[in-house]
Amino acid sequence: MDQFNASVDLLIDKLKKRADGKTTVSMLEEFYKLGLDIIGKVAFGTDFNVIFGVDNHFVEANQLILSALIRRLRFPLEDYNPWSRGHRQEVRAAIRFIRKMGRDVIEKRLATRLNGEEMKEDDVLGYILKASDYLKNPEFQMEDVVDDFFTFYLAE
Repeated sequence: MDQFNASVDLLIDKLKKRADGKTTVSMLEEFYKLGLDIIGKVAFGTDFNVIFGVDNHFVEANQLILSALIRRLRFPLEDYNPWSRGHRQEVRAAIRFIRKMGRDVIEKRLATRLNGEEMKEDDVLGYILKASDYLKNPEFQMEDVVDDFFTFYLAE
């Protein structure tokens, strides 16, 4: 709840600055960004900083991936449409971007542990790393943990 409250406080501060009675605010977009920030903090111990638009590419990549999933459900033969090749390339680039971000988060968490510092283990990423015995278990590779990160991230 502390992480949730902290993110909501940031959103309220942002909205106060825009509350002049003339500025239009898309609350759907603001709550979407709030959700991404909360998922990042609670599940992965990472601040994505999207409430203030610090990393718009992150939000754009996320929206592109989710819209592609919906598009795929509506049009199952989309992969065979020659006119959607550019869209597929954009989606693949967005997936690579999110996966790289996930890999960076995981590597940062593992580096913290290797440096002898206290590693946060009470979030989803901590449980994933603990289950993989911090990637020492030969059954778990970095890509497996990145897959878990990506799967949980998209399930938000």
